[in-house]
This record gives sequence, structure tokens and C-alpha cells, in this order.
Amino acid sequence: MTTMPASPLIEAPSLPLEHYPSISRFALDLVTGRGSAARWLERTPPDSWKPPAAPRRMNELAGALAASNAGWGNDVEAELDRWNRGETVTLVAGQQVGFGGGPLYTLAKIASLLALRDKLAARGVASTIFFWMATEDSDFDEVATISLQTRGNDGLQTLRPLEHSGSPRRIVGDLAIPESLRRSFLEATQFAESGWLSPSLTFGESFARLLAEALSGRGVVLVDSLLPQLRRQGAPLFRTLAERIDEAESLIAERSRALTRDGYQPQVERSPDGHYALLFAINEESEREPLRRDENGWMSGDRRLDERDVIGMIDESPERISTAALARPLLQDFVFGPSVFVGGPAEVSYYAQLGPLHRMLRVEQPHVALRGHALVAPARFIRAVDKYGIDPAELAMTPEEVIARHDAEPVERMQRMVGSAASRMEEDLAAVRAAALAADAGLERSIEKTMRKIRYHFEKLSQRSVLAVTRADAERYRAVQRACATLFPAGQPQDRVAAWVTWWHDYGTQLVDRLVSDIEPDQPIVKIIPL
Repeated sequence: MTTMPASPLIEAPSLPLEHYPSISRFALDLVTGRGSAARWLERTPPDSWKPPAAPRRMNELAGALAASNAGWGNDVEAELDRWNRGETVTLVAGQQVGFGGGPLYTLAKIASLLALRDKLAARGVASTIFFWMATEDSDFDEVATISLQTRGNDGLQTLRPLEHSGSPRRIVGDLAIPESLRRSFLEATQFAESGWLSPSLTFGESFARLLAEALSGRGVVLVDSLLPQLRRQGAPLFRTLAERIDEAESLIAERSRALTRDGYQPQVERSPDGHYALLFAINEESEREPLRRDENGWMSGDRRLDERDVIGMIDESPERISTAALARPLLQDFVFGPSVFVGGPAEVSYYAQLGPLHRMLRVEQPHVALRGHALVAPARFIRAVDKYGIDPAELAMTPEEVIARHDAEPVERMQRMVGSAASRMEEDLAAVRAAALAADAGLERSIEKTMRKIRYHFEKLSQRSVLAVTRADAERYRAVQRACATLFPAGQPQDRVAAWVTWWHDYGTQLVDRLVSDIEPDQPIVKIIPL
């Protein structure tokens, strides 16, 4: 890792979250106080976030977490000891184990937790951070795809492996990273090989080692979601959920209908067989098979099971039970009892659907906070945009649209000229067509084809003429273009698509430090972090 020298500190500008492309209405309403989102997600005030009244006494789980983290180079034994003694509030977030650490929002979630921990510490409340690594995920294509922003390249370079995992149900966390992906990453970035990039590492191990290195000394406890001790701790929840699965699905369906009536899109829909996915069984090939019950009993994939088989598997081998997206929050809340869960817009919406299940299972629901939304760019980009008086909210547009807003008069003048020329051209083409057809009616198809080509090329000329006006100030255009391409590559929010690892490689601890100091979780803004 090479660290860029810290730039003179400049303020992190922000834009309203409503300008963030495709933000869910539920998440936006929740943090702005609009609509009825708050009715579906009761949230506790910060003053009530306090350590438990008694020790947690989870010695087996705490010991296993300390050992696994130590194996990744992350010493969190002291943090786990304090947590197990019941001296700290629990803060939780999570993410699937994407190659190279996943998109920037992975780090934004962790920065949100660290920022909350600092705020609690200022009030004299100690807290422990747990970051849940979804190693049980089976979406190989998503986990094994990485989009890079590299120095000198305004766009995204997307890398995928030549090999595939095989079965679409195969758990990805314990799969070795394909050598073709590792090699193409090293070639594209020119990174030196390091611990998290060692050959034959699994996706889960690589992800954990990278986070351990990037977050060194910050006391974040990494949680492998398939840790056997964690699954054993969650076995009572699995059992109750299996015994009351019909009731659970009915409650989800009822809540989903109520959310729909309020104008919100439920985050999880029924599967084609009419059921909600909650639990999976992990077979001998490390594939996840949906566990579902119908009028004839239980099914695990294509296999018919009876009630005793399912309950016996949960009691004897809970490590073979995997949670679906809707059940994962229940497991982490049951095991860790967090005061605060930090999630993205989709995860926040899960909790809106899950409220009745928390009550049914007697699992206390945490305060659900929307992760801080943050984009990063070199400080010189932000200074250049500020120099030309560009509103940060405009950077989600194309460079041409941005400049057209600031140079409306010359753009409109060119558009009027183009429109006038188009009208005259159509009049002249109509006159030529009429005269030609009067002389030879058989020319109609040929004339129509030629006229289509003329209109096509005129349209191209018109577009280029307007672009020429917006690009007349080449220095300004380039500054806006680079900022737009960095923060919203191809019109997509950077934090949703671009990997954070290249920024960390270039800026080191400065990246994490600035994210923690500037990010604002649970607020309706997007911060633009200058590096």
C-alpha cells in the first residue's frame, strides 16, 4: 500500500439524499420524517442505548470470535472481554464478502459504526462494534465481480473470473478466489501481493484479512456468519422459527400488504411457490437448499422431510442451517442483542417487514439506522468544481447537463439556431420530394431512405453543435467531467459500484479517518469526502 500525502483539510460538501439515484422511498421517508415510514419502524432514542444490566456470559462464542479474528490479524480479545462482561453497548452492521472488500458502501457502513461509537463515547457510553460477514451468500457473480476506479482513469474497470463456482446454490464464502480473478486484479492495479491477496485464499478469508489490515487497531470485531459457535448460539431461534414457520410467513404477508397500502414496496416478495424464504439447509456439497413447509410437510430442496428430521437437524447440527435475507437480522439480533443496527436502504426495509416476527419470537428489535452515504474524490477535484460554482447536487447529472445549467443563454441560442435550421430543412426536403415524385413516382422508397439519412446526420450535427457550446471552456468542462465520472460513474453512485480498496491503497488511513470524521449516518444527505 502506498499512501498519498494528506491534502490540506477542506470541508466535505454534501447533497440531499433525494438526489442519490434510486434511493428507496421508505429509507428516504424514514430519515426525513416524511410519509408513514416511522409508523412501521419504531426506533429507540440514543439516550436508551445502554449496556445490559448483567454479563452476557457467551464464553464459547466470544472465545471463537477472538480466535478467528486473531487468525486474520485482527486482535479484538480485549473488546470481546468487555462485551462479554456486559460493559458495552452492541453496534452491528454487515455485508457479503465481495472480492477486494466489496463496494465503497461496505466501508461506509463500518465508518458509520465507528462514528456512532465516538458519539457514544463522548457521552460516557462504551460500545463494541460487530461487522457481520455474510459468508453464507450464494451469489457468486456478485461476490466475484469487482469494479475499479484507478488513478488516471475516470471510469470503471470491471473484472470477473474466467471460472465459475458451478452450482448457483453453492456457498461462496468458503470458495477459493479464482486465480484468473486474482491475477487480473494484480495486473489492473499493479498492487504488490499482500496477505489478503495470497493464492488459494477463500473469499471469506481474503475479505476478513483485508478489513483487518484496513481497520488495524480500530477494534472492529469481524463475524464469520458460518462460525459454528454462532450457529449453535442461534439454534433456539432456528427451532422456534421452524416450529412456527406458518405463523411467521402469515405475519410477513400481512405486514407486506400493509406496507403496500401505505405506498411502500416490500423489500422481499414471495417466491414462485408462494412462500417467503427464511431458512436454508446446507447440504454435503455446501449448497443452500430452501427449507420450506407445505400442506404435506417439509421440503429441503427436492427432498421430502418430516418435522422430526428438521428439528433434529437444528438441534444436532445447527451449523447446517443458513438464514435467508429476512431471517439474518433475526439471528444477529437474537445472538448479539444490538442496541443499534446500521444498514443500507434495503436492509432498513427488511426490518419494516420483520417487525411482527421480532415480537412473535420475543427478540428485541434494535434501533435501525440508515448507513451514512458517502462518496470520495481527490480534494483537487472538489476544489475545481467549487471554483466554477457547481452545486454538489448537480454532479449526479452528465457534464453537459451541468454546464448547460450554468451557460443557459449560449446553449439555448444554439438550440434555437438548430431548431430553425431543422424547420427550413424540412420545408426544403418536402418541396424536393414533391417535385421528384411528380416527375417519377417510382422514386418514393429511394427518396424516403435518403431523407431518413439526411435527418439522422442532421440530428448528429445538432447534438455536436450543442456539445461544442458546453465544452467551449475546456478546463471547466474537464473539471466537471472528472468529478461526475468519479462520483457517479456511468450515472451510478460511486459507493454502490466502485471498490474502496483502490482508494485505500492510494490514501491509506486517511480514507478511513476522513470517512469516520465526516460521515453522517441516519441523515438525509450524501457527503462528498475530499482526499
